[in-house]
Amino acid sequence: MRKHLLFLAITACVATASAQYRHSDVVKPAKPVQESLSVSNLPDATATFDSRAIPGVQRAPAVQENLPKAWYNRPAGAFWGCHYTRGASSGSTSLTSYYAPYMHVTPYFESTFMNASEDAERYEWEYETRRYETGTGWIYSWYTSEEENLKVEYKNDIDTVPSITAFNADGANKYQPGAGETNSDKTEIVNWYNSTIFAKPAYETAYSNTGDRTMWFSSKFFGANTNRDGSTLAGSYYSVGALDADGGTTGRWYGRNWQGIDFLGMAFEKPEHPYVLRHVGVRYQQLALTDPDKTTTLTAKVYKLDEMKPYAQDLENGTIILDEENLIAEGTCDVDTTCARGGLFIFPLMNEDEGLLYEVNPEIDFPILVVFTGYNTDDFTNEFTLLYSSDNYDEGHGELCYLGETLEDGSVAMYSNYAFFQTPRKRGISILIDVERPFMVWNWSTETGEYTFANDGESYAPEIYTYHNMDSWDVTDENFNDLPEWLTVELNYGLDDNGEENEDIVIPTITAEPLPEGVEYRECNIKFSYPGAYIFFKAMQGTKPDIMTGDVDGNGAVNVSDVTALVNMILGVIEKDDARADVNGDGVVNVSDVTALVNIILGVTA
Repeated sequence: MRKHLLFLAITACVATASAQYRHSDVVKPAKPVQESLSVSNLPDATATFDSRAIPGVQRAPAVQENLPKAWYNRPAGAFWGCHYTRGASSGSTSLTSYYAPYMHVTPYFESTFMNASEDAERYEWEYETRRYETGTGWIYSWYTSEEENLKVEYKNDIDTVPSITAFNADGANKYQPGAGETNSDKTEIVNWYNSTIFAKPAYETAYSNTGDRTMWFSSKFFGANTNRDGSTLAGSYYSVGALDADGGTTGRWYGRNWQGIDFLGMAFEKPEHPYVLRHVGVRYQQLALTDPDKTTTLTAKVYKLDEMKPYAQDLENGTIILDEENLIAEGTCDVDTTCARGGLFIFPLMNEDEGLLYEVNPEIDFPILVVFTGYNTDDFTNEFTLLYSSDNYDEGHGELCYLGETLEDGSVAMYSNYAFFQTPRKRGISILIDVERPFMVWNWSTETGEYTFANDGESYAPEIYTYHNMDSWDVTDENFNDLPEWLTVELNYGLDDNGEENEDIVIPTITAEPLPEGVEYRECNIKFSYPGAYIFFKAMQGTKPDIMTGDVDGNGAVNVSDVTALVNMILGVIEKDDARADVNGDGVVNVSDVTALVNIILGVTA
């Protein structure tokens, strides 16, 4: 590490905080690709006609004149749960995402609901939680806030998705995500159900008393029976309007067509907190093959996006050219006549190593584009299509649905569907993802996530509740560098009530060497992590002065970022702060201060 830091200093490398992509350290043996699964009890799809044209103006939720518009955007990377079946409960049909989809968030991290209201003077947020206590039953708690944006740390309770009420002098307007159960002819809502939130690592671990649930997620309100404000009594759609085999316009924009739309894409924004991507799922309808004896292979690929494209007013500005260098995972699915006519294609994400296939689970901490192709061939009949959502809301994270075609040079251009169609509906096609949100959390009854070690050296063992066993853990500093030499960490499992090892509890024994003579204070943010989860422990030793020796950038810690700041001060890239930059105290700021700073970070005196 010393050589690394000195090399960093000599080359005057400016550190950049870029998102990192990592495959899970643990790969799973390849398993057969699953056949399509039938998904029942979704709203009946309704055909619509779309033409390629200049789009209309983006629509905002309609409110009464002079009243404020109450609205917010879901947390980045918080997804709606889709496609779980309806089960019977007490002789009646239980409700599912058919009416009010569930939102999935990261447990034990703050989720930020961004206020997008207009013409308001003040706001009131509300949400409810419930938890079950043995011997007591369900305990309900109601929370309110008048902050502009709402930050909530969800755990394992069952919570409602927050509502926001916006007030001005003329009155108030409320926005509450949910959906309604309509009457038999779908002309009005007879019951309204608020959407709820769960914060569990994966869907199958979620609390369930409403029938069997699966684990597919979308960034749109997919499959609901109404738009979230009740303005649309509709569900899933498929689009006609593309050319068909006879030159007519009954082709499917999201399926079989003769206009070169060979790729479909769904973009997912950079999440507020990372997650692990496990599978891709594609919801389809009207599946029929032209040759009953032939098997057709479909492909799903996942690309890292440099940026999310905004809602675009023309094709050029909304276009993404697929770059195979940004391909991070792909999977295939074999289709034959045994597949159901409507259901879900499942794509395990695979990698190949020396001819062997392995399932991979990439950590996602950046925007991605999931692309589906292989469907627009003569192997499928004209009716084959995907569904799309009728949701009219902009989630605040950019365009989500794309159509792609192969250009003359062989490259693939993905067009924003908002720029592609005349109808300005903010579609989310039924390309879904299966995610896992692991977590690490301190034993809050005994730990604070920090500790000051004795000057003569000491060991300390905090307790972490976790979701993955420690074989896949990384232990680094906050910048993924090796720990300084004055700190060592040993991982061990905790014990359950019977004295047996419990892989859900990890006890890291952290040992600090004695504080060297002449060093007043040192600290390190130890980062425990595995794909999708992390936790910090602040190790401190000595007495922290007002200006800490080596804290060149003034952020309260001494680490590699201070080396970068010091080098930039010496080179004149940034303004020099002599009080902080004179690390060795000789009254001169030069390369000898870099050497002294590296020694402080490493915990040595020479």
